[in-house]
Amino acid sequence: MLETMLRSKDIEVVPLAFMRGRDFDKSFVLVEEAQNCNLDQFKMILTRITDRSKIVISGDSDQSDIASDNVLTRVGKSLEGLPSYKFVRLTKHDIVRSKYITEIIERLETV
Repeated sequence: MLETMLRSKDIEVVPLAFMRGRDFDKSFVLVEEAQNCNLDQFKMILTRITDRSKIVISGDSDQSDIASDNVLTRVGKSLEGLPSYKFVRLTKHDIVRSKYITEIIERLETV
């Protein structure tokens, strides 16, 4: 079923570099690894969403490859208070990969 949806373009996997000129109407958009986006990329993707669409922005501000300012955190704070916006912050207790990872993170926080 997934292969059929990919072939019919009901589901598309597209790098941010190929978003220019696109609009998302009646769409569900997932932006992964958003901690590596800059402000212009956030503006580009957010301004392509229509009222009939949903967007989920996922990222970990502690794992940014961008050495300077972390825009994910700034964008999250600037959108607070909008009725159509919800910010969810997951903690180390939400990790489900392995029970040992939570313990490792707790120990690394003290380094």
